[in-house]
Amino acid sequence: MQQDLDQIVHSIVSNPSAPTLSLDNLGLDTAALVAILPYLESLQNLSSLSLTGNHLATIPNKFNTLAVLTNIDISNNPFSNLIETSKLLATMPSLKALTITCDAEESTAIPLLIPTLTVLNGKPVASSARRHKPNHNPKAHATMHPRDPDVEIDLESVEELFEAVKVSLMSDENKRV
Repeated sequence: MQQDLDQIVHSIVSNPSAPTLSLDNLGLDTAALVAILPYLESLQNLSSLSLTGNHLATIPNKFNTLAVLTNIDISNNPFSNLIETSKLLATMPSLKALTITCDAEESTAIPLLIPTLTVLNGKPVASSARRHKPNHNPKAHATMHPRDPDVEIDLESVEELFEAVKVSLMSDENKRV
């Protein structure tokens, strides 16, 4: 894998002004992505990154250092927790477009966690999905989005939605068995 990483790093640094980069189907896992992150950070014009078809279980915590990245394709990766992945993506200051493998209910919840999104899986995100106001449950944990103070996110409701989706999916799988 080290030789593969060396080749990937070489392809990254050989075009330092590249606005787009495709690292599709390279077998990258999260540790490999962490290893090449400093080289990705050196691409000052990188606005679009494709990591489709790899082995990513999560996005590195420091992925928000890709300050000008507006478009990312992370579809066809085995993410272990879409809630946590979405929360990490929400820290990316310029992210506007995301392509990720998810079901219909998850695609409804993701814009609640990443309110800067304008496009999800090639489709416009309704502004009402990004401007979700929390319910009036005093126990609900609402947070203000750091880059858009008009956006409040009811994290408890989003996490409940994801849990309901998981239960529904497990129930469907059990019915098939």
